[in-house]
Amino acid sequence: MKLILATNSEFRIHIYKKLGFDIESISSKEEEFYFDNSDPIKYVEELSKIKANSVALNISNGIVVGADTVAVIDNMILEKPKTIEEVRNNMKLIQGRDNTVISGITMIDTNKNISKTFTEITIVTFAKMDDNDIEWYINNVTNVFQCAGYSISGEGGRFAQKINGDYHNIFGAPISRLYSKLKKGFM
Repeated sequence: MKLILATNSEFRIHIYKKLGFDIESISSKEEEFYFDNSDPIKYVEELSKIKANSVALNISNGIVVGADTVAVIDNMILEKPKTIEEVRNNMKLIQGRDNTVISGITMIDTNKNISKTFTEITIVTFAKMDDNDIEWYINNVTNVFQCAGYSISGEGGRFAQKINGDYHNIFGAPISRLYSKLKKGFM
């Protein structure tokens, strides 16, 4: 099954390919902005729709998948940090606690002109981290400029104590649920 991912995330592309999907990647040209971040579920769903619809406009034959992922703690959305200081602050916030990773996924079948949006939620529990752990993390984890500033697939995994839910969802690729929906014609 060929999917057109509305992303330029090499990591997401790698995950989809690794799990057997035939992938084409076309990055959305739309500004990824949704005005209301008071409801994290609606927020990621709307951003995933923006990405998927932007790419689907130029595709006449295929299934487009748009995704957006955030981490949430204390009802606050933690986006991709832009500075090391933001990474540091995020790590101080989530250390020793649960945070909720929410992905909004929009699928559009351009042949049948149908779309479906769903949300996947995964709870990640981080170990307690002192200032030395956080500085080590900032200086040694490969890519701290992703969702909430953490990566658990590599070096950062040493601080992930527990994961409740789809592991791949943490990277914005809830493969099992997506595959199930695709297999059933989006139902």
